[in-house]
Amino acid sequence: MRSEPKTLNTIYLLINTANEKIYVGQTWNDLNIRMGKDGSNYKNSIYLYNAIKKYGSEAFRYEILTQTTSQIDADYLEDYYIEVYDSRNPDVGYNLKRGGGVGKHSEETKAKISATLKEQASQWTPEELAERSAPIVGWWEGKKRGPRTDEQKKATSEQMKERHRTVGHPMQDEHHTDEAKAKISKANKGKKRDPEAVKQGAATRKAWQMPPEREQAIIQAYLSGKTIAEIETELNTGRTSIYRILDRNNIPRQNNIILRTKKRYSEDLD
Repeated sequence: MRSEPKTLNTIYLLINTANEKIYVGQTWNDLNIRMGKDGSNYKNSIYLYNAIKKYGSEAFRYEILTQTTSQIDADYLEDYYIEVYDSRNPDVGYNLKRGGGVGKHSEETKAKISATLKEQASQWTPEELAERSAPIVGWWEGKKRGPRTDEQKKATSEQMKERHRTVGHPMQDEHHTDEAKAKISKANKGKKRDPEAVKQGAATRKAWQMPPEREQAIIQAYLSGKTIAEIETELNTGRTSIYRILDRNNIPRQNNIILRTKKRYSEDLD
């Protein structure tokens, strides 16, 4: 029970100094009383509570991540830091679920919180930004993240698929620099891929491959003098895909306005 009303909610990191496992939490109380007697205030967090009983409460120390006056912001920030520190990974931390007391926020709420945080961040000096980022950056120095669970991988995959459907792929109409390509190539050298994953990838690429008839229709439309914009609209094909098809078939780029003028002039002579 609180002795007096608190105006700040603290989002904190609880660190087991014996094995460096972590727990991300939030509280309206002072951290010096958050633990309770022998960790009794964490009885509802059974994984953490068992660790406190095993190592003793004196083996744990608190670090403040940030503070806020809003419960909505506190829920969002707790969830954010749980993801940043990967503390639901059993090899890393003791959190068993996402942050926040009422589950996920609506897109509208997340947008409002994001706008508020961006507004606050825009007022920070480079030194303040570096100071606020240091705990997260410093925490992972020299450490390796444990393997992600199948549940985490599936959740990430679904999030990315939804983002690509609604927002688009971040590399859409973009190309890697030669330096980036070299780094990717170097990172992938020597890696062994699961044969089943290779087969599945090949099957997926084949399913996405454009039918030859459609590809020829794009080529013929381009050679007939249609602009890329017209082909995009008439054949419902992205500009990047059109250029890729032309390059793959060694079709030289041409000024289709001039081509159409020549064609019209030729028809007039006939």
